[in-house]
Amino acid sequence: MNRLSVLQKIIDRVKAKTYLEIGVQTGVIISNINAAVKIGVDPNFLLSKKLKLRKLVGLLDFKAIEKTSDAFFESDADSVLKSGIDVAFIDGHHTYNQSLKDAQNCLAYLNPSGVIVMHDCNPNNYACAYPISDSGSVDDVIKLAEAGELPGWNGSWSGDVWKAIVHLRMANQNLNIFTLDLDWGLGIITRGKGRPVSDISVGELQKMDYWTLENNREVLLNLKHPKYLEEFLKQIK
Repeated sequence: MNRLSVLQKIIDRVKAKTYLEIGVQTGVIISNINAAVKIGVDPNFLLSKKLKLRKLVGLLDFKAIEKTSDAFFESDADSVLKSGIDVAFIDGHHTYNQSLKDAQNCLAYLNPSGVIVMHDCNPNNYACAYPISDSGSVDDVIKLAEAGELPGWNGSWSGDVWKAIVHLRMANQNLNIFTLDLDWGLGIITRGKGRPVSDISVGELQKMDYWTLENNREVLLNLKHPKYLEEFLKQIK
């Protein structure tokens, strides 16, 4: 089971009409999703040759918006998301601040039974979780890895997206949030009473590093076994 299969199971369960993907890159996820309306937002599409050709001839099966997610929500969302969001997949800039902002923006348009899925919430080593500035990029991490300054580097990078999940659990009593322990961590966010984190301040969260996550993973992320997905799907009305 991976993010694509999880997304499709959720889409099918909620009978989603509108699917929003932030961070499309090559288009491998959104092009394989089955939903009535698909919207992809990315400031720099890296579509495969096949998808580029389909876009060129007007056969791309999703609306491609080549903007940052901030710009999209500022200028396009009201018109593009008139029917709200049923399922959103956030896999954009892998920083705490940006992923948190993306989630908060999606929540503003999320339909009552909608679901937000956030990728890269459970990095499994220090190198994978290495944080960058909001203006940085994965190239900064790669340079450090090539210089031998990131022991354990294996080419996979999640950044500190995990902090966004913790922040949302801290700040929202009316959200049910957990993380599936698969595919680098899939954070699941829905409306409803959950298990909030109440003993951490934002200042303390900002100072946390990977080792804090490593020692408190289950509690911070409300980490669930992949099999929990089926139980979750049954709870959706």
